[in-house]
Amino acid sequence: MAGGIGDRGDLDSGGGRGHREHREHREYRGGSSRGSSRYRGSAVTSLRHPRYSSLSERRQDMGYDDDLRSESLGEKSDLLKHRQHKDMTRGFSEDSRISKQLRRLSREDDAERYLTQVQQLQESIMLSENIKYVRRNSDHILDSLYESLHAAPSPSCRWEITRCVGRVGHVMEADIKRFMDLTLERIETWRSPEMKVLVLRCILEVLQLDKPGTQISVVGVQVVKGLQGVLEVTETPEVMVATVDVLRCLHSSHSTLLQPYFQDVVDILVGWHIDHHQPVEVMKYVSMALVSFNQLWLSNVSIATTLLQQFVEDCEDYVEDIEREVAAGALGESASERSMDLNVCAKKVAAFINVFTT
Repeated sequence: MAGGIGDRGDLDSGGGRGHREHREHREYRGGSSRGSSRYRGSAVTSLRHPRYSSLSERRQDMGYDDDLRSESLGEKSDLLKHRQHKDMTRGFSEDSRISKQLRRLSREDDAERYLTQVQQLQESIMLSENIKYVRRNSDHILDSLYESLHAAPSPSCRWEITRCVGRVGHVMEADIKRFMDLTLERIETWRSPEMKVLVLRCILEVLQLDKPGTQISVVGVQVVKGLQGVLEVTETPEVMVATVDVLRCLHSSHSTLLQPYFQDVVDILVGWHIDHHQPVEVMKYVSMALVSFNQLWLSNVSIATTLLQQFVEDCEDYVEDIEREVAAGALGESASERSMDLNVCAKKVAAFINVFTT
């Protein structure tokens, strides 16, 4: 997706208004669709800012509307397919308490009873007498639990399943890298935003259980790198929030892990923050997330000062464009001859001021 919105060409035909001044915008560092490529500059002659286009504009520019509709239909088909009951204990080396609980889950349709059984399964996974069994059969248990993420009868049941997955990862201890490989692979291959959020919640559960930090020290870099990739390509607020939640958890205990990726993460989050099409709740969350990386800001003051300088310059650019539009209106030019509605431009200036104060 990177680079798909870079060059928009000369958007001003120049008819009746004269040739506008071409403005060359700098590139922010990074390589994400919402990060630097979103900011990537080209010579433009309209109020439509080359760095900060809306989600709908980017989808239209890149021809994603039809793809998204087809993916949505595909996800519905996938979910229906997984609703069918399956033998979730196939492949187990022995018939244990956990395998029986998984079998009961696969046959349960009542959300309340399902929730009770999932909570019992959470306890079973953590029992000392079951640890060796979980380690021996971790692949089959995880396969069954991931099937359950699709087939569970309610969102709350699926949410509790993520706690089971996270506990299996915790019990795997030294084999945590294999767990993380399987989990990150599902984030990449599963198209549904809801499913991506659930898998990210599984990772968060593992990290929260790892109080000594022994597992994080093994897979921390792998997790951060994988999450940066998720953050770069997602256009869904829920997935962005779930991804940043995991990054914030890592920052709270191992802030140095994020250091090599901090600039790119900031670029992407700033892109969300200044997108005036996003709900207020999303902007508030991004603002909180940016502030929460306090240790990284203290060790990367140059990033902050550069961003502030660029925000001021971009605001000045927009003010100049507004003045030009007002002057054009005074000369009697029709609204159709203008390149962007003044209200939209004003919202973008307000968004810049908001992120500047953050």
